[in-house]
Amino acid sequence: MAENEKDALPPPPRRRSTGTRVLIVAFMVLFLLCTIVYLLSLLHSKKYFLVVEADTLVVKKGIFFPMGNETYRPEDPAEAALYAAIPVPKGKLDYKEKEFEDLASANHDFGEVLISLAQDLLISKEAADFQKGKNYLDRARSLKGLDSKQLRLIQAAGADIDYLEAQRAYLGVEETLREAQIKFRKAETLGSGKFTDAGEWVLKIQRLLDAIKVIKSGAVLPEVAPEPAGGGAKPPLEPPKTTPLVDQVETKPVPPPSPPAPVAP
Repeated sequence: MAENEKDALPPPPRRRSTGTRVLIVAFMVLFLLCTIVYLLSLLHSKKYFLVVEADTLVVKKGIFFPMGNETYRPEDPAEAALYAAIPVPKGKLDYKEKEFEDLASANHDFGEVLISLAQDLLISKEAADFQKGKNYLDRARSLKGLDSKQLRLIQAAGADIDYLEAQRAYLGVEETLREAQIKFRKAETLGSGKFTDAGEWVLKIQRLLDAIKVIKSGAVLPEVAPEPAGGGAKPPLEPPKTTPLVDQVETKPVPPPSPPAPVAP
């Protein structure tokens, strides 16, 4: 009876081999490592970098891997131009690479470089450098993540640009007027006669050129009577009003004649 009961019992479970346990542990470790690599790659892909390569400052973005980066190229063309690489003079930046956790932090340092370069270029007498400085300032103005100090520097640099452009416009007025005067003279001499006031424009411009010459010399311009509206000849000066001579002579009333004296009888 005991033997029959022993035969009826289920067989004991087989023990896993050592190789199977090792394989399971290795799989769990590999899974854990893959998870860690994935998370590290995800975090690294969200980082930004400022890198100086061959005297050029480049904005880069981390790739989906625990290390490495590539040039940051946004899909929007306008934004891609905003982050285009810029040449940096030697000694302007003292680091080879700087890492940032997000784009706003990278914008802060990138904007600092753009503002600094713009300030140096705006005082240049070369038109190309001046235009490049304006472009750098516009790019810095479009960045998100700048602090209040940087915004004030951008505002001040923008006001300096207004001053310099106004000064250049003032200095270029004389040249512009001379060019216009030459064209009016050609129109007066060679024109079809459709425009008959070309000579008047030549005289007007000459008066302006003479006034500019006087101003440059530091002299005071004489007062000139304003021209009548619509151009044309000035109206003749009216003679001063005079009081008639008769009105100027003081007249006294004539007394009535006295009555005749009575005659004696």
